[in-house]
Amino acid sequence: MQWRLDVELDFVIVASADEVDAALTAEPAFDVIILDQYTERIGGLPFLQRLRQHSPDAERLIVARQVDERVSEMLQSDCRVMRVLQGPFSAELLCRAVEDALLRHRARALRAMTVPRVTPMDSGHGCVV
Repeated sequence: MQWRLDVELDFVIVASADEVDAALTAEPAFDVIILDQYTERIGGLPFLQRLRQHSPDAERLIVARQVDERVSEMLQSDCRVMRVLQGPFSAELLCRAVEDALLRHRARALRAMTVPRVTPMDSGHGCVV
């Protein structure tokens, strides 16, 4: 994937609950998260909620064999789910989705740095922060 995207990426791949705990403890916040809905014991909404606490600004991609009520529940609970990739799909499609997510994440981060936050007038401050 690194070769196809032509960018330097660090990948953290977890497949068990123990690996998830270690990754969330050792790693800084993620920019993009690819979540396989059907990974035993770590997939689904509870894992997504843990990731949201660890990496609140990350863009999220969900890999699913089919869009069912579990996937729908994840979409409704997290507005940062950018795309659902319904398998099987090509490596090219996955690379494009990751590239889109990286661009969106970087644009959001840049906007947060350059656009001033305005406090409401009724807060008593009425100033740009």
